[in-house]
Amino acid sequence: MDFLIGNKTLDEIYGSNNVDMKDEMKELAMVDENRGSDTVNMDEFKTLDEIYGSYNIDMNERRKSDDMDGFDLSNRRLKTLDGMMGLNIDDDDEVALDCSPMLSPGTEVSACITNDGSCIPLRKLGSLEVPAIITGMWQVAGRHGEIDMKKAVTDMNFYAFAGLGAFDMADTYGPAEELYGMFRQQYWGHKPVLGLTKFVPRYGNSGSDTRSEVEAVIDRSRNRMGVAILDMVQFHWWDFSDGRYCDSMKWLYTLQKEGKIKELGLTNFDTEHMIKIVENCGIPVVSNQVTYSVIDTRPEKKMVAWCLEHEVKLLAYGTLLGGFLSEKYLGQPEPERTDLTTPSLSKYKYAIDQWGGWALFQELLRVMSEIAAKHKVSISNVAVRYIADKPVVAAVIIGARLGISQHIATNQAAYSFPGLDDGDIAMIQSIVKKGNELPGDPGDEHR
Repeated sequence: MDFLIGNKTLDEIYGSNNVDMKDEMKELAMVDENRGSDTVNMDEFKTLDEIYGSYNIDMNERRKSDDMDGFDLSNRRLKTLDGMMGLNIDDDDEVALDCSPMLSPGTEVSACITNDGSCIPLRKLGSLEVPAIITGMWQVAGRHGEIDMKKAVTDMNFYAFAGLGAFDMADTYGPAEELYGMFRQQYWGHKPVLGLTKFVPRYGNSGSDTRSEVEAVIDRSRNRMGVAILDMVQFHWWDFSDGRYCDSMKWLYTLQKEGKIKELGLTNFDTEHMIKIVENCGIPVVSNQVTYSVIDTRPEKKMVAWCLEHEVKLLAYGTLLGGFLSEKYLGQPEPERTDLTTPSLSKYKYAIDQWGGWALFQELLRVMSEIAAKHKVSISNVAVRYIADKPVVAAVIIGARLGISQHIATNQAAYSFPGLDDGDIAMIQSIVKKGNELPGDPGDEHR
């Protein structure tokens, strides 16, 4: 799909820094070929007692992966990455006080208690209970800077301790699954943690349509993540003209019934093919992961109504527009092409241009800033609640640069206030309506 801004394409506007998300995902999907031969024995990694020392963490009390699911990790081997050295804990971030809530059907309860009283609700997603904010691991794929695995594991512990212990990843996100496995081995908390991964057939070989092919990928993910049963597998398909997506999904369903997968979902499926998976292929999915934000409301064209009727939830990503929905960009000049230093910035700057341009976006930021000040939160908190509080949304996925920076307190603050009132929503929508509806259906940009 070619998008036009005026009479120019994105290539003409951004030149070589333009990120084709289809090509981006293709590259990630081919990474696995180069992984597997270089491994490191997990016994070589220090325990958290050795790492933390003065923090007085009793590792004998932490829940081990073996205890949780009976899966033996003693001989687990993981890929070596450069820079697995040192620890640096960011003391500026608040860490939630610990609590262990129980979830009653149809209710939301506190997943954390922080110094200012904020808490993140748990929501039902099939048989799972997920926090309303899921921690995304896209950034560990390698396009957002080098990853220090030990520091990343440390950060994951703090996220989980703060009630943000559901992690979204994929078999193509670099070492994300291995990193989750390392985290589970060294997890010192007792709250449940979740790993939501994806099955992304290699581009050009979407025909992963035999049991052996599909099961091999699922078993690889189980081994990497150190679990006997995957909490969730979200299915991606590159080319809908290749109808074998139904065959692949049926094998995933078979593996689910055999006990290797708890829940099945979709990722970046448009409405038409999401419906085909459920109604034509007969596969019960609990969610579809799609972009959904203040300005990208494509799910509301057709998808939301069908999902509400059929009890399929949306997992929303791109809700912060790669960070553009924040005070950092309020009152700032339009970024130059050279300022778009990550794939996310390029992608979401493009969405802003499609929607209405930088001047209108500044108007939106000003309104959201007023609302944020009213509730004593940030623009990003307002953006999260605008999407997260929609009935169709189970959770918003917010990416984390694990091992580099933490945003725990910021994420928790999204639930430090009751939510947006009707007046707040009307103010936001009055600006949003001045812009254009983004073209197409969710997921079109990946095909």
